[in-house]
Amino acid sequence: MLLKSFSSKSILCVGHVCHDKVNGKVLLGGAVSFMAFLLSRYGNEVSILSSYGNDFKYEHFLKELDIIMHNQYSGKTTHFENIYKGEDRKQYIGPVAREINLSLIDSTEYDLIVFAPIADEFNLSGLKKKKADFWVACPQGFLREWDDSGLVSNKTIDWGKLSGMDLIILSEMDLKNREEDIKELQQQCNHIVVTRGSLPTIVYSDNKKYFSNTRHTEIRTRTGAGDLYAAAYILAYYTFKEIDIALNFALISTSLCIEQERFENYPKLDEVLLGMSSLN
Repeated sequence: MLLKSFSSKSILCVGHVCHDKVNGKVLLGGAVSFMAFLLSRYGNEVSILSSYGNDFKYEHFLKELDIIMHNQYSGKTTHFENIYKGEDRKQYIGPVAREINLSLIDSTEYDLIVFAPIADEFNLSGLKKKKADFWVACPQGFLREWDDSGLVSNKTIDWGKLSGMDLIILSEMDLKNREEDIKELQQQCNHIVVTRGSLPTIVYSDNKKYFSNTRHTEIRTRTGAGDLYAAAYILAYYTFKEIDIALNFALISTSLCIEQERFENYPKLDEVLLGMSSLN
């Protein structure tokens, strides 16, 4: 029954694709890359609005997945380097691609638009929402700043810049004071999802709290896990308008993804729905 409810949707993901350098390897990065991959795999018509240069190594890979790329050409692609010492991580950025012009959104109809910045690369002010649009913000990139050496740190923002969103998804690590930040976010949006790593996700909606189930997972890679979770939750909530279904779908989808080492082995839609039956 659930499978029949999933029809193809037109989805636009907005944000920089990037390169992530980890242990000397240059990997595909950017929240929109992981989101678009999963949403396309689940049968949707997905586009990415981004800015990158001729040096971007993964354009062909994304296009082969039938993801439509709208690139506002930049001299260089955004690049992150993650340096680990034990459990501690330092993150550096540089170069950074140009800012993204959002005029495409005014001229094209989409069922879903997901704003997922990684380097504060666009401005939402003045953007006009069409009646049919469902807007989602994954605002981690708005919360980043960096010094002259490129060392990335967190900053605070006026949550009012997220006004008009139908759904906001962010990590507990993005919130300096969770209770105060949640109160401010709830003034902008009635549906807030806070992920907490291996702990249950919390959803705030209609003055209620919802907690996700948990599932033991044999983790082979954590790369993009938060973005994969967000994409799955967004799709399931938009389809069913039921928070519990969206939480279970996102949990199983993400668990099955991070149990794999390669994109090509990520689950298909029917595998996720089969896995959901184990939670009932």
